[in-house]
Amino acid sequence: MFFLIGIILSAFLFVLLVFKQNKSYADRILTTWMGVMAVHQFISYLTYSGVAYDYPFLLGIVLPWPLLHGPFLFIYVSAITREKPLPLKQILPHFVPFFMLVLLAIPFYMRPAAEKIEVFRNQGAGYEWYNMLQSVLVVVLGLGYSIWSLYRIQKHRTKIIQW
Repeated sequence: MFFLIGIILSAFLFVLLVFKQNKSYADRILTTWMGVMAVHQFISYLTYSGVAYDYPFLLGIVLPWPLLHGPFLFIYVSAITREKPLPLKQILPHFVPFFMLVLLAIPFYMRPAAEKIEVFRNQGAGYEWYNMLQSVLVVVLGLGYSIWSLYRIQKHRTKIIQW
């Protein structure tokens, strides 16, 4: 039920932002983030509900997705608190951990459907190292980006007060 509520809310916000007139840079970042969030929650729901077992190509695709939310939070906060947009060359490095996990998962993605299902039914047997790496990255980067975003907000707040 929570997945469905999350999917509906993020999809609704995505649609609202897509049709918003005169979008700012921050609005475009938020639109992209809400789209990513809707897709992430939808794929998570398919895995959680067991539907993904009927479509094994979906198994494992969701694993690196949590690493997208920290960078999007930081980039969105940066877009709101800065006068000019961040250049692309400053944005792309934030997504390196996500792409690293995707690359590390390619051997799993290439496995036959029956083997993927077996790995998932056995709680990731044979891929414990990947689960550990993913968990550490999600916690460290999630906390790191949250703290960094709060720092940016506090710095902006101080700048406004001094103005």
